[in-house]
Amino acid sequence: LLRPDTFLKDEMDFHSDITPYIANLVETGFLLREVPVTEGPRSKKGRYYIADNFSAFWFRYIHPNLSAIETGIFDFDGVKKDYPTYLGHVFEKVGRQFLVGLIKRGALSFKKVGKWRHHGEEIDLVALDDVRKKALLVEVKWGKLNERDVKRELGELKRKAEGMMLKGYELRYGVLARRVEHVEGVYTWDLRDFDNLV
Repeated sequence: LLRPDTFLKDEMDFHSDITPYIANLVETGFLLREVPVTEGPRSKKGRYYIADNFSAFWFRYIHPNLSAIETGIFDFDGVKKDYPTYLGHVFEKVGRQFLVGLIKRGALSFKKVGKWRHHGEEIDLVALDDVRKKALLVEVKWGKLNERDVKRELGELKRKAEGMMLKGYELRYGVLARRVEHVEGVYTWDLRDFDNLV
């Protein structure tokens, strides 16, 4: 089945016989439909993800290896190597909740938060205020980032911003990581800031 970082397909690719089943899974909360933050809710660019982290973990690691686990011959080294990647996707969800928390507290002023993707490019979190023409582009990393890492991510965000069709917007940039060094001109948050928000 689905890995937590994969999707079924763009909605337009679904055969009409399958769509009701997908709709039922979304309605029960098993799947989450996500569209790029710059698109409307009825966009054909919607993708479907497993919503629950426990279920995502099960279908990523346990289900495909069930026989090997039951017989005691499963090699857990592969899981250990892949686990930081899995945590990165989970951390993106937590990062989105963190950004929404900052907005609710008035520390940031935006109207919507989501992911952006287009032609293979992706930005983990984008906060938009279409009325005041403001945008905050944030890269999320489950790791420890030094000043050079932050500047590299900033360069990537600026490059991707060129394809976002946000002409006339005031663009700001941020990096959210497990631990991150502060860099002037870039919003930087890490787990220590999570404690402060709580």
